Amino acid sequence: VLPGSDSRWLFMVGQARSGLDAQIKTLRATLFQSFALLALGLFVLATLGLAYSLYPYLVVDRLTAWQAAASPESLRIILLGVAVTLPAIVGYTIYMYRVFWGETGELSYD
Repeated sequence: VLPGSDSRWLFMVGQARSGLDAQIKTLRATLFQSFALLALGLFVLATLGLAYSLYPYLVVDRLTAWQAAASPESLRIILLGVAVTLPAIVGYTIYMYRVFWGETGELSYD
């Protein structure tokens, strides 16, 4: 056994291990993202399939979407409320993003 050969061997094993750890971490992240995307897709497809199979009924063979809708006068009032409220919410959100935009500093309790 050559002097110092053990330390070189341990260094090589450590380097290989850190590279393998990085690859495993990347693979786990990719697998998780793939699983999450597939689960979301399955949920969306199941919901769309259920909606397609029940259309136009909201309650099977009892109540259609048109029977369940409110009167046209009530829907106009709701539309007016949404037309006023939604732009205000979007405008306020954009304003808040602009106000608080930027890099934050490190948190300290000094």
